[in-house]
Amino acid sequence: MSKSHARFGALAIMLAMAATVFATDVWRVKDYKQWDAKDVEKVLNDSPWVKTAIVGKTWTAAKPAANGVPAQPSEGGPPPAAGGPGATSSFTVRWTSAVTVHHAVARNAELNNQGNAADAEKYANTVPDTYDIAVIGDMTPFGPLDTTDLIKQLQATTSLENKEGAIQLTPVKVELGRNQTTSVLEAITFHFAKTTAAGAPVFPPDAKGVDFICKTGRMFVIKVHFDFTKMTGQKGLDL
Repeated sequence: MSKSHARFGALAIMLAMAATVFATDVWRVKDYKQWDAKDVEKVLNDSPWVKTAIVGKTWTAAKPAANGVPAQPSEGGPPPAAGGPGATSSFTVRWTSAVTVHHAVARNAELNNQGNAADAEKYANTVPDTYDIAVIGDMTPFGPLDTTDLIKQLQATTSLENKEGAIQLTPVKVELGRNQTTSVLEAITFHFAKTTAAGAPVFPPDAKGVDFICKTGRMFVIKVHFDFTKMTGQKGLDL
């Protein structure tokens, strides 16, 4: 992936969830070059290509240590642990390889004067070689993912599946999105092959959708369902 593609892709991955819900499927009725900021938000945050997973927060996010001494809570205040009975955490799961999503990223860059028009246009019309799904949120439960073995373990416990068992895919690649300044993990993108070893499409023509399932070594599971019957753009199914 080129630097320009990575830059524009990061725009989609890092956009926060929008609270407003819009009624019109803008990706079906308007050319993407006519989308305004609300249209872009809808595609990236409130469309069939985006799901929200709410999970029990069983992990702890400790505060940074100062001079080797762990931070203590203020007097009378809560402990630094983020987890606890009833605590939850929200993850955004976005199918980023869709042309519709690429269009939204490119249009967002144009509206916010990020990058140049040529790079945006190229990204908008690029069809990735893989099906790509990004997970964004508090990445603490995924651990450091700083070794090849840890990444392979995550790769092996992540999949696309359907209830009938006819589809069960593991990612061919895992891409880590770290903050360029702090190196803190902010997102993970999972890349799935589009064809089998024999060259056949991984999704049969009658596939109605798949579950994305991602597990970590801490008894933590993200599971969302993508409905192919709704993931359609102006030219049909868009994955």
